Amino acid sequence: MSDLFMNYPTAHTLVRDGKIIFLNPAAIRLFGGVHAEQFIGQPVLDFIHPMDREYVRHRIALLGPDRRQNEPTEIRILTLDSQVRILATASAVAFAEDGGQVIIATGIDVTSFHRLQDELRSSEETFRRLFENMHDLFYRTNAADELTLIGPGVERVFGYRQAEVYGMPVANAYVIPAQRTQLWARLRKYGEINNRIVKLRHKDGHALDIAITAKMIFDDTGHFQGVEGLLRDVTEELRLRRELQILATIDNLTGLLNRRTFLEQANQAVGIVSRYREPMVFLIVDIDNFKEINDNLGHLLGDEAIRKIVAAGRSCLRENDIFGRLGGDEFGIILRQCEPTEALQICQRILARVREVRIRLRGKGADTHMSVSLGVTPVCRTDRPFARALARADRALYLAKSSGRCCCAYQALEGSPVLPLQAADSNPDLGAIRDHV
Repeated sequence: MSDLFMNYPTAHTLVRDGKIIFLNPAAIRLFGGVHAEQFIGQPVLDFIHPMDREYVRHRIALLGPDRRQNEPTEIRILTLDSQVRILATASAVAFAEDGGQVIIATGIDVTSFHRLQDELRSSEETFRRLFENMHDLFYRTNAADELTLIGPGVERVFGYRQAEVYGMPVANAYVIPAQRTQLWARLRKYGEINNRIVKLRHKDGHALDIAITAKMIFDDTGHFQGVEGLLRDVTEELRLRRELQILATIDNLTGLLNRRTFLEQANQAVGIVSRYREPMVFLIVDIDNFKEINDNLGHLLGDEAIRKIVAAGRSCLRENDIFGRLGGDEFGIILRQCEPTEALQICQRILARVREVRIRLRGKGADTHMSVSLGVTPVCRTDRPFARALARADRALYLAKSSGRCCCAYQALEGSPVLPLQAADSNPDLGAIRDHV
């Protein structure tokens, strides 16, 4: 029997009257010792963690003729160098020849197992918090494209409780079915997608802009199992981006294109002239005597005058014409698909419409009339940079201003500007333009 205990790989300890009388080599190693003499005669409770000593004392007291063994349990022990180990142990009682009781205890060190469990619990807790609190929504579908897993944030983003969406066909969420078709085409081709923006439906029916990052998942045999990935609500982000884009391209006072954006579109228009030979005409519109209005009447009335003149000018243009603010009281217009003679007629309407604008002089009980001067030039394929067309239109505008204002001057690609049109003209001199085209 002694040889069996000595060679058994599991730790065995014999205890009589509360003291250790035998340990096999496995038990000596377990308690951090080198030889049995380090333990023989020592109280067994000295090697039990203080928090577990009463529990072990109680288990020992239970053993006797009516209870030969205890159920396996776990306790903490102390090694010789005071390290704590967790032991899975079982105990039984035997009777010596003199009638005394001998406790037989066996144990297996499960400290590493518990440490691993603690690490797993910690990892699971970290994953759970991440899963529940992450801004993006983790989701998973099965091979039938039905939702099988989604983060708790689904209620925050889509208005659904988790239980409501499990088993829901993903196709039902798409506002635009063609987007799902395109997404699946890319998934099948590349196996994954990254930040593809689609419109998905909220529980109450309104559309959300959602960025999807996902990949296909397969089992060990290569069979398709479904899709997993992340959903991010970018509705507000895209709205803000659009607003910033508008702020970067639109003049706040008038709602027209600002100078930078107008010149960008003007350069694009030159490209259209080059490729398609589309006729275009460029106008510079300058408000007459605007400095006097600002200086004498104040900037508020000046802003009102600008807005009213812009509205009058816009009413004379076509939908595809390009209208922008070049400076404080100077504006640019590109007339698309327009010959110079037709442009002259549009200028005539602008001059007349602006003359109808009235600005009330506050506190004086009177109105003041408004007028503009225009410089006109054709757009050609060599107008890159667009400063070339600007320079020609400026020359024409100077002639209009120096000729009494409230009129239109035309500058052909060559030669000097001419003055074919004034505000009161009902029969403009079209020949003056034709001769210079």
